[in-house]
Amino acid sequence: AAGVGPAAPNNCVLCLLDPGGASRLAALGSGPIEVIEGGIVVNSDDPAALVSVNGDIIADQIRVVGGFDDGPGGGDLLPLPEVGGPPAVDPLSDLPTPDALADPPTLQSNVPLVIDEDDTLQPGMYTSVTVTDNATLTLEEGVYVFRTTTGLTIEEEATVVSDADGVTIYLACSGYPAPCSGSGARFRVEDNGEFLATPPTGGEYAGLSIFADRGNTRFMRLRSDEPLDLAGAVYGERMSLRIEDSGDLRVDSLLVVRSLATGLFDSGSVEVDYDPTTDILGLARPVLIR
Repeated sequence: AAGVGPAAPNNCVLCLLDPGGASRLAALGSGPIEVIEGGIVVNSDDPAALVSVNGDIIADQIRVVGGFDDGPGGGDLLPLPEVGGPPAVDPLSDLPTPDALADPPTLQSNVPLVIDEDDTLQPGMYTSVTVTDNATLTLEEGVYVFRTTTGLTIEEEATVVSDADGVTIYLACSGYPAPCSGSGARFRVEDNGEFLATPPTGGEYAGLSIFADRGNTRFMRLRSDEPLDLAGAVYGERMSLRIEDSGDLRVDSLLVVRSLATGLFDSGSVEVDYDPTTDILGLARPVLIR
């Protein structure tokens, strides 16, 4: 049987792409992991690829290539996962990297920036940007490329917002535009920091909030007490996502990463609420679903 895009029973609305290893989807904390208008696919062939310790895992359909572990006292798995079958096809594998865009980002800063008072940045290439104290950083519309470890970090009481048509964050490595071959730039929100920027509504990255280089293995850790609401897709083929505080993550699009886990002693939840009317690049190919 075949389907087209995440609205079809391929159900790659929440995709965990790592082909091996345990706990590639892990509800360790008390917060649930829930998908609305779609399903979950875990590509790992490990016998414990999906693990529920405390939190519920809920979707229209849950598929795991390997197996799952819902031990005593664990959260509910609704519905019961279907095991075996083909791995999900990466729905965003055709997305071009920023250097291949018709208007690629240009260099804006070759040194790390610390923003501790209200400021505005233009789109382009940055070494890293840390937003701290009570500062509000406004990002003008466009693509922002970060190239070193600190990447984009929002901490303390700081806030990042976007202007006009929205922004896409691209997490690269120091050799950009050369592809990553390991750990690169990160996206991190901690303390009471907030990321309120919206994705573009048009252009080549319409509906895309965060895009990690396909070779970037840096963890994306969310350590804020504040919720993170993203209207656009989050995509990192080799980027693992961890919820490590009480702040909830809501993605109103696709969440396509290497793995996803909530913290054992944390209450943050994950909700992926896919809107099938949203136009996202790379979703037109038919895929095998059973």
